[in-house]
Amino acid sequence: MRALAIAVGAAVLLAFAAVVWVDSLFREPDARKIESLTGALGARTLLAVFAHPDDEISAAGALADAASNGVRVYVVTATRGEKGKADFSVSSSDELARIREAELRAHTRALGVTEQQVWHFPDSQVDRDIPALSQRIAAEIERIAPDAILSFHPESGLTYHRDHRAVGEATVRAIAATGSPARLVQLLVPAAMMRTFAGERGALVAKNQPPATWAMPIDSRIKRRAWTIHASQAGFIRRVYKVSPWVLYFFFDEEHYFVPEPRR
Repeated sequence: MRALAIAVGAAVLLAFAAVVWVDSLFREPDARKIESLTGALGARTLLAVFAHPDDEISAAGALADAASNGVRVYVVTATRGEKGKADFSVSSSDELARIREAELRAHTRALGVTEQQVWHFPDSQVDRDIPALSQRIAAEIERIAPDAILSFHPESGLTYHRDHRAVGEATVRAIAATGSPARLVQLLVPAAMMRTFAGERGALVAKNQPPATWAMPIDSRIKRRAWTIHASQAGFIRRVYKVSPWVLYFFFDEEHYFVPEPRR
């Protein structure tokens, strides 16, 4: 019995050590902890710019928190996601685009977003027309006059997706073109997690993104709900990370942001 108890105790300790190690991969230890992104910025109007339906999940915590605190939240999605893959049979790329747009609108309504725009830039080819996209974003900045603008980092793109990086670049150009005083916020992912679990592409993300400025705790139920609403893409987490959304978001319970110093 004593030998069995020792073996069980050792197994428990090993399991606990494994959980602590995995949890550490989802942290950015040098990032400052904040309770609210828009609260830390003092923002009352937020513009978020993404590439595809479901990209907004990466910032769902910030969007939900902002909306719940009375911040006006405007979301732009540059494409309809017609080049993606569905977890069920669809007849055409146009049908997939209609499904994904409907899921996006349902999700941002659930988050409390003030306004959702879906543009028709070609999926997986956004980088071919960055100037036109930048002009559209600039027009939205002038119309909305946001205090904060949230998008991707142009060199890492959260997942290194070419559309993500193009949207990040177009957003930076739009801010410069308008001379907007809005604070720019760029979405990041934990570098250690990407290096460990996301292969060659993850290593590129970790290499090309800047150190996180802030880390904001999130309610993981918001992320799990998002994948339920985005039913056509619900298998994405299992395909990429080989675990269920419940397991992933048990550890991935913070959002990380890079906030460049304001221009002087």
